Amino acid sequence: MKVALVNPFWTYQDSIYFGCRQPHLPLELGYSKASLEADGHQVLMLDGQIQKLDNAALADRVAAFAPAMTVVSTAPT
Repeated sequence: MKVALVNPFWTYQDSIYFGCRQPHLPLELGYSKASLEADGHQVLMLDGQIQKLDNAALADRVAAFAPAMTVVSTAPT
């Protein structure tokens, strides 16, 4: 099965956020990718923060990959 794992681009501008304002690596997505690949799945992992991709670019890449399932991180990086 084809699976896309996505950490969307996120900004702290105009938000209420306490604590660290620096991006964090999406370790849970890396772990998930390794686990899925070990089970024979084809995985695309995208990180909008690290790859400097806005959400439109991320959506285009996911659409081109045509996954059966997409997982999007909802916690700010």
